[in-house]
Amino acid sequence: MKTFLIGILFVIHSISILSDDKIKYNIPIIVSSNNSIYLQALSGVQYSSKFESGIYYLNEIKEEYPDLKVFYSKIKNESPSLIITIGNEATRTTREYITQIPTLFLMVDAPKTMNPEQGKFCGYEKDISFTDYFATLREIKPTARRV
Repeated sequence: MKTFLIGILFVIHSISILSDDKIKYNIPIIVSSNNSIYLQALSGVQYSSKFESGIYYLNEIKEEYPDLKVFYSKIKNESPSLIITIGNEATRTTREYITQIPTLFLMVDAPKTMNPEQGKFCGYEKDISFTDYFATLREIKPTARRV
C-alpha cells in the first residue's frame, strides 16, 4: 500500500514537473460536496499541480446523470492516468464503478471499507488513530515526555 501511494504521488509530481504548455494531462477530480473542508483540499490539489483537471461535484453528477454508470463510463472512455476523489461519498461511488484506473483519495474516514485489496487505490484518511498519531510523534522525537 505504501509503495503504491509513493508511486501515485510520484506520478502526480512527475506530471506536474514534466508537463509543459503543449502537453496537458486531464485528471478528473470528484468531490463529495462543496463544504469548506473539501474545498480547501481541492484548492490545495489545484495549487500544487500543473495538470488540467475536470472538477465534478457528486450532487451535480447525480442531477445530470441519474444513472451513474453513464458518467463513470464517460470517465473510463477518457482514459485518465489517475482519478482523484475528495470525501467519503465521492470515493465510495468512484470505487464502486471504477477499479482499473488508479484512484488517489483524500479526506476519507474509513478507506479499508472500500475494498483496497482490489488494488490501484490509495490516499489519505481524514482522521488517524491515536495509536498512529502517538507512534508518529515518538518517531519524530523519541525522548519527548509530553505532547
